[in-house]
Amino acid sequence: IRYLYIRGEFLSDLIGQIPWQYMDCFWTNVNDSVKMLRLLRLLKLLRLHRIRRLLQALYRKFPKSELLITAFELILTLCIFAHW
Repeated sequence: IRYLYIRGEFLSDLIGQIPWQYMDCFWTNVNDSVKMLRLLRLLKLLRLHRIRRLLQALYRKFPKSELLITAFELILTLCIFAHW
């Protein structure tokens, strides 16, 4: 499991955990390149892809519970949008 994680999603998780909002504290002259570093915060959205794969696995494993899984997906989507 560790090997698959290191080879797959570790790098995106590692970059996603860096507090990019504090990078401009290190430099007094904030130029465009530092502002572009803030875009790397979008890598946190890659975690949502993991949730999508989990939901697809649930659809395959429990095909008769499609309505329940769809309802869970809707509630999860609403919670994510409410959080933002």
